[in-house]
Amino acid sequence: DPGRDRVSPEEIIGLWYDGIDKKGAKSECARIENPTREDFMSYVARSEPVIITGVANKWSARKKWTWEYLKEHLKDDQVVVSVSPNPYFDGPEDATLWDPEKYQKGDFVVARPAQLHISFEQYAQLLQSPYSNDRTFFYVQYMPLKIFNKGKLAEDIEKSSMQFADFLDEKLQLIWLGDGRNGGAIH
Repeated sequence: DPGRDRVSPEEIIGLWYDGIDKKGAKSECARIENPTREDFMSYVARSEPVIITGVANKWSARKKWTWEYLKEHLKDDQVVVSVSPNPYFDGPEDATLWDPEKYQKGDFVVARPAQLHISFEQYAQLLQSPYSNDRTFFYVQYMPLKIFNKGKLAEDIEKSSMQFADFLDEKLQLIWLGDGRNGGAIH
């Protein structure tokens, strides 16, 4: 609305984190269960977000992939760990926190988290350490699913359940791993 005053960073951050529109109604995103390629492509063609469910229901990974199991199989694999002072990653922040002379109240920037490059074993240990508390959050974002395509881990993923997205480049087939305390934007 061009006649409206500027939106405050607090309003933007609230909308971003809560998924609430200005009228207070929850934002909606379509959900599809075990889509066919055609189902999925209809959303891709419209550049429309969709939540895909049911794909991993038959994966033995759902029961087998404990932190101990993953540490055993991914022990030395390098991962990129995002670190944030709050549970929301890649979110808007008041731009005056970054440069109060350059920005004014009402400006905002998308803040990217700091990153650590460590082994998977170190990551799993970090999540169980005193450093992982209500003031520090760790999250592996954008981890290529192909890292799991080795040894016993490959057997834990039912590949046929992913046929709907077989056209995606391997580097776009990603997994996110955290301790359950993280939030995030749409991805």
